Amino acid sequence: MHKFILEGMSYNIKEAKRLGLTYRAFVETPGNRIEEAFEKISSEAALVITDDYPAYIIPELLEQVSKKIKCKFLAVDSNSIIPLTFYGEFVSAARILRPRVHKLFPEVWKFRSFHKPNKPFREKGDSWLEKNPNSPLKKIFGLKVT
Repeated sequence: MHKFILEGMSYNIKEAKRLGLTYRAFVETPGNRIEEAFEKISSEAALVITDDYPAYIIPELLEQVSKKIKCKFLAVDSNSIIPLTFYGEFVSAARILRPRVHKLFPEVWKFRSFHKPNKPFREKGDSWLEKNPNSPLKKIFGLKVT
């Protein structure tokens, strides 16, 4: 399992470099705690994207991290089409889970990603990412950052 995760991190580093982005992989060790390292790692970032995994210590950790960093922070559930937090309380029977999936699927399907979108999505008006000099939008889409 750990080898699979580390191989994925290696792939993400290469893909980010190809796109002109900075990818910071982090593996916590007893001498290198995430609470101490994350603020430094993100100090030059315009945007931090992380996994929103609703188990173990992740929800509490994300809450702490979001208060310490100075850039935008986005947590994305990468586990399934329907974010795990949408399911509600834990169940172990498919007969209970299946109706939840049927109810939630139409809601989340409209927000799915496309591999190659026609144009980048962004809110109209003032965009913090457009104004930030370290914005990844500048690197990806060639936008002029003011």
